[in-house]
Amino acid sequence: MRPWNLLALFVVSVALLTGGCSSKKTKPAPQPKPSAVSAVKANTELKSTSEELKGTSWKVSRYNDGQGGMTDVIVGKGRTLTALFGYSKRFSGSAGCNNYVAHYTYSPTEKTFSFEMISMTTKQCETDVIMEQEGQFMAALYTAVSFRIIGNTLTLNDDSGNPAVILTKN
Repeated sequence: MRPWNLLALFVVSVALLTGGCSSKKTKPAPQPKPSAVSAVKANTELKSTSEELKGTSWKVSRYNDGQGGMTDVIVGKGRTLTALFGYSKRFSGSAGCNNYVAHYTYSPTEKTFSFEMISMTTKQCETDVIMEQEGQFMAALYTAVSFRIIGNTLTLNDDSGNPAVILTKN
């Protein structure tokens, strides 16, 4: 290889290797500061919506049966479906004959929540119908991604905005 070709190859190599290195730093685009009104609104929403669930106790009245319809809870001794939203993001209650416990997460900005790590006791229910109710109720809980409280009614909605579980305040 000729010496001037080696020199050209060296110059191109050095330019390629050092081309990405620069001591000049680029500044990120300035972000708009939230106004006092939006900060107050966000804090109000956070306080009012996240507090609405904490420490509340509910009785399940209807749930999505997984086939596109809402089913009334089968009533009877020991068959009450309940839900308690604890202060430490703990969610627990009765699914009819078995008890369940989970953690819930809540995003006040997106107004969404989810249940995590739902676990249940494993008692045998007195009938298959009650066992089926428990299964459908638990499946409906897993689909809940948002909620709305109107008066004494809490509606847990699925990702399409349809009711997954409807509860009344105790």
